[in-house]
Amino acid sequence: MYYAGKPSYRPSGADDETTCYAESSDGIRWRKPDLGLFEVNGTRKNNVILEKSTAPLSTAFSPFLDRRPGVPAAERYKALSGRFDGQVGADRAVRSSGGLLAMASSDGIHWRKLSNRAVIARENYPYAADSSLYPAFLVGIRALLCRLHPHPDQPG
Repeated sequence: MYYAGKPSYRPSGADDETTCYAESSDGIRWRKPDLGLFEVNGTRKNNVILEKSTAPLSTAFSPFLDRRPGVPAAERYKALSGRFDGQVGADRAVRSSGGLLAMASSDGIHWRKLSNRAVIARENYPYAADSSLYPAFLVGIRALLCRLHPHPDQPG
């Protein structure tokens, strides 16, 4: 399981946002492995897979397992992740990736960007300023990935 981690209340995309990883064989009891990939709050004893050095890629991180035949082992796991806008006060250091970036991993833990350009950017994204739903559709890979994310100008 992948989930967002935030030690304090700050907006999505702020530099304290992390993405964490947990495992379970039954979906009831979860283990948070000590991955040691990033130092967070002064320690590497954590299960963080993305943190401020990868910001804003920990925002809206939506991974999936690509089971198609012939997929390179280094790209077995894929994800869309990122942030369209960085319109939060400068003191909060929110960054923008210009849209959703494609990421890949061989093991679902060690991630890399496939490109520095957004694969889904504002100009080709079904976005409405008054909407609180941001669906992302991946066609041709037998996956429908939908991430619901509140609009930053709308409460809860």
